[in-house]
Amino acid sequence: MTRTRFLLLSAVLAVCSFPASPADCGEITIVYTANSAGKLKECGCPGDPFGGYSERVTMIKKLRKKEKSFLLLDAGNMISLYGDFSLKTASIMKMMDLMGYNAAGIGQLEMYHGIDNTLTMGETAKFPLLSATIARKDSAIPAFKPFEIFTIKNQKAGVIAVSDSTCFIMGRPNKPDFDLLPVHQALAPAIETLAREVQFIIVLSHMTTDSNRQLLIDFPRIDLVIQGYSNERLEKPLQPSRGFLVAPGAQGQFVGLITLSKNDRGELEIKRAELIPVLDFMEDGKAADIVAQYYRNMK
Repeated sequence: MTRTRFLLLSAVLAVCSFPASPADCGEITIVYTANSAGKLKECGCPGDPFGGYSERVTMIKKLRKKEKSFLLLDAGNMISLYGDFSLKTASIMKMMDLMGYNAAGIGQLEMYHGIDNTLTMGETAKFPLLSATIARKDSAIPAFKPFEIFTIKNQKAGVIAVSDSTCFIMGRPNKPDFDLLPVHQALAPAIETLAREVQFIIVLSHMTTDSNRQLLIDFPRIDLVIQGYSNERLEKPLQPSRGFLVAPGAQGQFVGLITLSKNDRGELEIKRAELIPVLDFMEDGKAADIVAQYYRNMK
């Protein structure tokens, strides 16, 4: 190898390798869900042919055989308020464990019965439940882990979860035992920390589309926002600023997949983006047993 070629190769490696410049170059695939609303399995309803968690397990297992490594995330509202909260939540967490979720954000449905009941979800889940903005009443400290760092194919990604008060207005039997910290106040130090350590920053957001657009404008270091609030489905990712916004819609009917690449100047590009319908998938055997056990316990 000539000295000139050696110097050129060394320069490329210096720009694109971690940890020399963590914000520079790389590629990552994220598979994401949200607003599943506790749908355990396909209901056989004429107006809703989509599968639930049980069929999604089969889908994700097939996706793992087809795809290279990916980050699997949920942006919240995983559960529903129908049925036995503890039993149903435990069943859902077990099925998400079967799929190998890396992390999930906390939505308004998870918080309906208060912080302590939400914390019990983490006793079953093998993945972290994240929120940088939910704190116990009169506390300025998040009650949950605010962010987590993952390594996917030599790429480091920081995942943060946030929510605001506009998305937590709902009827409740009891007075809420939590406060919501200001989103910008919670995000700023987390992003500052992550920007020094990871190549990609992902936010699981329980906020409106307009708020998420503004979030990407206010925090240009965010690469991707996954919207977990509202039933809106974005057929194509939005790019209000440098980063992108995606939303998979309602009832867990679609699973989103997006591959992002970043060059040595930190510029983002979408390699591919799609919404995969949870249709024509059989129930996974282990998931079917979990669902059947839930209904037996409910009798």
